[in-house]
Amino acid sequence: MGTWRSAAVAMLLVCAGVSGAASEDPDATTMEASSDDVTVAPDGSFSVTNHAELRATNEAGAMQASRISVFYDSETQNAEILEAHTLKKDGTKIPIDVSTIYEQVPADNTLAVTSFRVKVLLFPQFSAGDTAVYTVRTNNPKPMFAGAFQFGKYFPRSVAFKNAEVTIRAPKSLPLKVETHDLQFSKETSGDTIIYRWHRSAASDKKAKTALVSPLDREPRFFVSSFKDYGDLGRAYAAQSEPKAAVTDKIRTLAEQITKGTTDRREQARLTYEWVAKNIRYVAIELGQGSFVPHDADTVLARGYGDCKDHEVLLRALLKAKGIEAQGVLINGTNDYALTDAPSFAQLNHIITYLPEFGVYLDASVPVAPFGVLPQTEYGKPAVLAVAKGAGLVTLPMPKPGAITIHQATVQKIAADGTLSGTTTTTATGPYAIALRYIGYAVQAIGPEKAGELQMGARGFKDGKGKLIAGPLTELGDSYTIRGEYSAKGWEDVLKGESTIMPGGLRLLPVTGDGIMGPLYGGDDIADEPTVCIPAKADEDLTLELPAGYTVRFLPKDETVTTPNLTFTAHWSETAGALTVHREFVSKIDQPICRGPVRKQTAEALKQIAKKFDQTFAIIRSAQSYKDASAAKPEGAAALVERGEAFEKAGDHAKAIADFTAALAIEPDNAAALFDRGYSYDVSDQADRAIADYTTLIAANDNNAVVRANRGRDYARQNKYELALPDYERAVELDPENTEYMLHRAYLLSFTHKPDRAAAAFGDVIAKDSQNADAYSGRCAAYHDAKNDELALADCNKALALTPNASRLYLLRAQIRHALGDHFGGNRDVAKAAQIDPKLEQPGGLWRPFGLTAKKEIAAKDVPPMVRSLMDGGRALDLKDYDTAVAAFERAIKQGIPDSAVLPNLCVALSHTDRLADAAYQCSRALQLRDNDPSLLRARGLIYFRQAKYRDALADFEELLQLYPNDPLLLYERGVTRKKLGDKGGDADIAKATATSPNIASKAPKAMRS
Repeated sequence: MGTWRSAAVAMLLVCAGVSGAASEDPDATTMEASSDDVTVAPDGSFSVTNHAELRATNEAGAMQASRISVFYDSETQNAEILEAHTLKKDGTKIPIDVSTIYEQVPADNTLAVTSFRVKVLLFPQFSAGDTAVYTVRTNNPKPMFAGAFQFGKYFPRSVAFKNAEVTIRAPKSLPLKVETHDLQFSKETSGDTIIYRWHRSAASDKKAKTALVSPLDREPRFFVSSFKDYGDLGRAYAAQSEPKAAVTDKIRTLAEQITKGTTDRREQARLTYEWVAKNIRYVAIELGQGSFVPHDADTVLARGYGDCKDHEVLLRALLKAKGIEAQGVLINGTNDYALTDAPSFAQLNHIITYLPEFGVYLDASVPVAPFGVLPQTEYGKPAVLAVAKGAGLVTLPMPKPGAITIHQATVQKIAADGTLSGTTTTTATGPYAIALRYIGYAVQAIGPEKAGELQMGARGFKDGKGKLIAGPLTELGDSYTIRGEYSAKGWEDVLKGESTIMPGGLRLLPVTGDGIMGPLYGGDDIADEPTVCIPAKADEDLTLELPAGYTVRFLPKDETVTTPNLTFTAHWSETAGALTVHREFVSKIDQPICRGPVRKQTAEALKQIAKKFDQTFAIIRSAQSYKDASAAKPEGAAALVERGEAFEKAGDHAKAIADFTAALAIEPDNAAALFDRGYSYDVSDQADRAIADYTTLIAANDNNAVVRANRGRDYARQNKYELALPDYERAVELDPENTEYMLHRAYLLSFTHKPDRAAAAFGDVIAKDSQNADAYSGRCAAYHDAKNDELALADCNKALALTPNASRLYLLRAQIRHALGDHFGGNRDVAKAAQIDPKLEQPGGLWRPFGLTAKKEIAAKDVPPMVRSLMDGGRALDLKDYDTAVAAFERAIKQGIPDSAVLPNLCVALSHTDRLADAAYQCSRALQLRDNDPSLLRARGLIYFRQAKYRDALADFEELLQLYPNDPLLLYERGVTRKKLGDKGGDADIAKATATSPNIASKAPKAMRS
């Protein structure tokens, strides 16, 4: 089993993260026993005695457990192997030969803590069922920070722990902050010592998911620290690093040389940063006296290399020489996005620089990062400002919109012999420009042709040649570009009609959308796992030029996937013998981690997007090519089908049908001819003949979802919904991921008066596509048909949130609101529908399946006159044309619309006219239907006031103030009314209202302002 490192090692500052690796096979090993006994001295020095018994349960486990690596820091620690032996299944002990224990530098030594060493224990005669038993004592005689102690450990869920214990004994004089997750914890005092204990006993979790963020963010774990807070920690680091950034004569001279010729301070900062990034190589070798102590700036300058701490110190010193303040910032450079509550270096493995004068963060250890651009994993993170004064927690900003882009453009062509050739240009900005520049380094290292060859192989091209041409690496502009040229054979079958996806060319960065908000592929088992997210735009243009005389049979359909945080589009076009697809992915996320509902929603969208890259097309000969070649009739069924498809593509369906029919005369069972003729019949409005061809195909082989769906569509167009439904049910059975088929099936269940089943079927679509407005609107209608209007209203609300200008959805929601007694809301929806589409001729709204107007939709000519009058009144009310509104509402009453649907609006409209008696009467009628409705009570109160019926008005205002006792406008209106009645309490009401809202009188009706 791989090791996981105690915080004595893991908390050391590293420039690239290293974490303990668990067994790849959860059942391969079991930790029979594990104990860590930690003894801490008052000055922060400590020792750890670790005992472990790791049993191999199978041969794979034996390979892992027979070799144990003990990590330690050779500068600050010493590691002693107290015992090590193989415990055989029969109880026999075979000690390790101490001469076989060897020491090495870690293979993954990309660390700033460059004094890391590994002692490797090789257990003899080890096989499945045996146990590796060892005890190691690690002494830390010198604390990393004087008077400070920190420690921590995590326990992978994928590893079985029968009995794991950690005990820390620390003096009372060194109190520790403790943070524990998913472990048993206890604490006790014994004299001058506090004893902290943790325990874990658990089987391996076979369902443990792949972590997309650090295990220190999610696994069972604990941390302890004597630091009071992160300000204390930052000051401790600054005390060691700031003296190293002293401005010497050499530093001052170099700073002047670098910035010569410019007085602009930001430009001086940029030039200085670029000089350090380009001229000081990042090298992970043993440096300096301690893991946390960088070299002084002069030493770094003299050597020309250093780790992240050294880069930061030199940059800070050079900027200080120019009077530009620079501050060290401790951060995690990998996939940790949270800091421990107990202040420690557990998740702080990197240091960068902050320039407060410009609000810019810089990472000088990345030689290809432009000024102000950071690697992707550093944005939006909590970090620690490491300065003598003002140290503490900070959060790095997220990238600005538009700062991160990828554009990949490929122009390629297929020659008549099946050779594919083309060019791909990849341009990126922000962190992706950093990644692309590193690819440029690789191109420079191995050469353009070799790099192209390797990339061709990685992209699956056969028998091909390639070349990558990288831009200058020393120019750190905002963007970077690499151009690829390639050619490959093996595309002959594509010219014979074999379906294919669009070739991606020499992509150097991920496909559009992959990695920006999580993985595009293979994410089903981690759909609810937090993942790194970043605001970015990625797009690609892929063009495929066809040989003369060829065309694309069916153009793939355009696709759109949206969530509140992302948008993906794919648009296909064919012009002048070339097929082009433009794909674009835009992330609008404003946080560095997607988790919870956002992550789940994003994972669903990414799964849909991944399928969009599988869209296929077929290349066929064009109809013109047949005319140009010969007027002779093709020989054989296959040739006739091929020419028929060409005519079909050209829109000459009569000739296409003739060719398919001729082919069927030769081969009556030719499936391609039957399918193609069925399609041509479809587009020629010969549905019965199309159905006949599809039926023949189904009888011969009922395993084609497209055939079933096509016949179902034709039945539906003939309003034969009962016949269409089984076809779509079979299509869904054959292609269960096809949401279009699922949606058609759900609508057919509605059309055949099965609302409960329809609602469930729409729910199936929503489960696969939570942003499908058609599914929400369809389920809304199904729930409404089932008299479940509360659920219907919720779905209509969701549908309108996704498609806010769908007039017919507003009409549907109006019906539901009226059914629930919300007549005001229903009338507003009717008015909104009329505002969007005055003639109700908008083609949107409720989804139109099967390419026809579904009978669930409301066409303009089908709107009853009473509804039209209600809509006219609502629109006039919105425009404050009260006389027109009153006339429309009264007309609606005469036409038979229910009182509940019109009286509330009629009351409000009349209250703004001189027909006060009618207004009071209609408001009273409306209040009988909607008791205590605030808007109606106030409208009637104001009418009574205008009629000088002050006592009646006061009664309405009193009732309103029982509902809203502190509303300043109601207090003012009651006060004015009370004064009309000679009640001195009116002055108190007005004073209270004015104290709350000084300008309240201006908001009252004109009749009350005097």
